[in-house]
Amino acid sequence: MSQITSILSALPASRLDRGSGASEESIAEVESVNGIELPADVRDALRFSDGFGIGSKGTNMTIYGTDELMYHSQEPHIEEWLPGMFVLGTDGEGSLYYADPHNKIARGAFAVYLVPMSDMGIDGSRLIGATLTDAVKAIVAGENLYDRLTIQKEREYPTDFVSLLTSSDRITRAKGASKKAIDKWENEEVIKIPDDLRAALGVSNGFTVHSEPVSLQLFSTDQMTKAREEARFRSAIPGMVILGTDGDRGVFFADMLDQLGRGDYAVYLVPTSDLGTASSRYVGPTFSDAVKSVLDGEDLYARPAHGPTNT
Repeated sequence: MSQITSILSALPASRLDRGSGASEESIAEVESVNGIELPADVRDALRFSDGFGIGSKGTNMTIYGTDELMYHSQEPHIEEWLPGMFVLGTDGEGSLYYADPHNKIARGAFAVYLVPMSDMGIDGSRLIGATLTDAVKAIVAGENLYDRLTIQKEREYPTDFVSLLTSSDRITRAKGASKKAIDKWENEEVIKIPDDLRAALGVSNGFTVHSEPVSLQLFSTDQMTKAREEARFRSAIPGMVILGTDGDRGVFFADMLDQLGRGDYAVYLVPTSDLGTASSRYVGPTFSDAVKSVLDGEDLYARPAHGPTNT
């Protein structure tokens, strides 16, 4: 039994709407009409059930049966807005799942995406998984897929950093913050965060980078707000954005107004036992640089303290 059929078979009837499996002839006809070769997991899923629906606390998924898969991708509005793509199904809320058979988006052949029909096109799409199996895993896990970055936003953000955050097995992630939630937080805090930090929060609204000798725990937006309001921080490092902790000895903060002379939003680490800009260690010019330094295993406390003057 393949991985995707194992996952589907394990779902209770309350979460999986399924029927009989598709015939080899029907699957072959879908391939012939669309001029593609379906990957093994898509074929296995259709053999398991000729169309199925998965209920989720996050985003739902309905994969069409072979009758719909045969011709849906050739509808005029699909050919206009998603040329070369293969429509797989819907979330039942006005969005389509589709696959990229020819790797036009450069995320892998048959990578799976979700796009609202109200914003049809590649830019408005969200990458869900490298395969249908990965997409199904995200659905089963209850993820709200709309919290993921759109292709357009990923292009605006540092793509190597997004890739690092999503692929490293040394980063423990949570659910990402939506663009609306991040915008609201910025407005409430009267700040403008840089693209790499916005990208990080979009991937995971708070996460932990596990490393030795120093780790980094990025706060969620709510935690950043609470930390910024704490009297000890307002007094010792006024005007700074408290990004998170190392889990043990100190806190990371961003200098959003370049008070310390290393650039707007340069990142520092300061021991909680000696709070103040003079005892702060410069970590990097950006948050992404700070994450990379932590992953490299550098002892950030071995760096020189900033000192009493901006030198």
